[in-house]
Amino acid sequence: MLLYSSLCFCVLISISSSLTKDELLSKIANKHMLTSKDTASLINAGKNVYEEYIARDCRAAHLRGRKQSGLYVIRPKYSPLLAVYCDMEYDGGGWTVLHRNNVNSKTTWSNPWQSYKHGFGDLQGNHWLGNEYMHLLPTRTPSLYDLS
Repeated sequence: MLLYSSLCFCVLISISSSLTKDELLSKIANKHMLTSKDTASLINAGKNVYEEYIARDCRAAHLRGRKQSGLYVIRPKYSPLLAVYCDMEYDGGGWTVLHRNNVNSKTTWSNPWQSYKHGFGDLQGNHWLGNEYMHLLPTRTPSLYDLS
């Protein structure tokens, strides 16, 4: 009976921790870089998403079997959720695109520091992911800032 109760409790916890797509989008730190078209094309964001199963980066998503290039939601260790473009084809796949500049399209790169800090552009086109988010991507240990 105790085992059955424990199992039921675990199922309730897992059901309650799923997020709808709208709830997931509200938790993305760089959502200002997503258009409404982009939010519909997030590859790993279906109807319900379990936040704890989101990959920490594009490489981890690739190792879990994701082979389609496009927009993904990732969660670097000790960090908020981020929307990024993952290149799953070039040189073995699993690459997080930090910056894209297509010379055939017109983009203004003379932005204020705040834009370079938090990112700008269209994640599926020309963009700068943002220094604030780039430094979260490598595996890191928690700092004093993470403990508060």
